[in-house]
Amino acid sequence: MNIIVYSREGCHLCDELIVYIEQQNSNYKLSIVDISTDKKLEKQYSDFIPVVYINGSIFFAPIDYAALAQLFNQ
Repeated sequence: MNIIVYSREGCHLCDELIVYIEQQNSNYKLSIVDISTDKKLEKQYSDFIPVVYINGSIFFAPIDYAALAQLFNQ
């Protein structure tokens, strides 16, 4: 399972999401992208972080943790 989290420093919702993902007992590859390092990403995601892509599914803040859990339990 490939997971990409779009985040930025100081985003407590992003930190909570990352902790949640790290606590899952799944085999995954987690990539964390700091949107503040790329103007295009910042423009695209600034109002929506955290944003997470998991195997083709995308979640924007506020994160639906119940739906996210279903992906981890597949």
